[in-house]
Amino acid sequence: MPTFTKLKFLALSGLTFTLFIAANESSAAYVCSGKIDAISQPYEGSVQLLSAQIYGDNTPRTVCNLKSTWNGVDPATCKGWLAALLSAKAMSSVVNVQYNDSTTACPQQAAYSNASAPWAIW
Repeated sequence: MPTFTKLKFLALSGLTFTLFIAANESSAAYVCSGKIDAISQPYEGSVQLLSAQIYGDNTPRTVCNLKSTWNGVDPATCKGWLAALLSAKAMSSVVNVQYNDSTTACPQQAAYSNASAPWAIW
């Protein structure tokens, strides 16, 4: 590899690493776990999760929307998440909601549609 190409590669690698670190400083993945108190589905299509064990209160947090893409979560993903939530509720089992945002704590998630979109639900 010629010297110029090596330097260009190293410079791009350093820039990529710097951008990766900067992006990760503003957000971190964390998982919220607990039993579901209720699942709400208002007329506009949103799916809202209520869980005192996860969020510390029973204020609804929107996790997705069945009719349209919400915060990057498409309706197809929302249907899968709703199935997982309904199953966990019916079986009284623990559900896990993973977020990747700057909040870093489940009780700090904003209420209703102001909540961050989950990264995953299982």
